[in-house]
Amino acid sequence: MRWIVTSMALASVAISGQARAGVFADDLSRCLVTKTSEADQNVLMRWLFSAFALDPTLGPLTKITPDQRKQFTKDAAGVYNRLILVDCRAQTIAALKNESGDAIGPAFNTLGQSTAKHLFQSPAAVEELKQLGESFDAQGLKKLGKEAGVPDFDK
Repeated sequence: MRWIVTSMALASVAISGQARAGVFADDLSRCLVTKTSEADQNVLMRWLFSAFALDPTLGPLTKITPDQRKQFTKDAAGVYNRLILVDCRAQTIAALKNESGDAIGPAFNTLGQSTAKHLFQSPAAVEELKQLGESFDAQGLKKLGKEAGVPDFDK
């Protein structure tokens, strides 16, 4: 059942839908992910959280000031600028030359997904996600798995 919870959690924070990427966009994606440090991940997580908190459903649960939000955006832009203009410059140029601007979206989608996964590495977040799994209908999942021919579906 742990994989179900993890899959649901990751799917629920996906930045955008699947996009087809070519070999150059894939190279850019790899560079973006490998050149993003833990400190960079933290910057991007704060920025993503502040953006998500603008949703009317989440807004009342947070107290992010406009100045904080502006700083989070500025910090995230700094990370993105460094990645594209310095760390992954060659890969960005190759992707743009060979796959046009369409290569950038999938590459940053991959970075966004990597950042979202980072959100679930916190022990407190993992424990909270387990709470969701413990509330699932175990018998219903077991029956569903049996009907589908997957005996350990509820594990």
